[in-house]
Amino acid sequence: MFTFLSKDPRSGNYLIRYQDEAGGWHSKSICTTKMYDALEILKKLDPNEKKRITSLSDFVELYL
Repeated sequence: MFTFLSKDPRSGNYLIRYQDEAGGWHSKSICTTKMYDALEILKKLDPNEKKRITSLSDFVELYL
């Protein structure tokens, strides 16, 4: 499973992009434009937890 950061060109916010077991790609905005903050959140991200994130509010509750 791959995980990486990308930047949304429209909003300027960073996205966490990851690939699930079936090969599908998903992305979640982490609502920051600062790379340092995005990298800190990415370091804390547990691969098993990504399956539980279905909305931005789920992400905020788990990681922020």
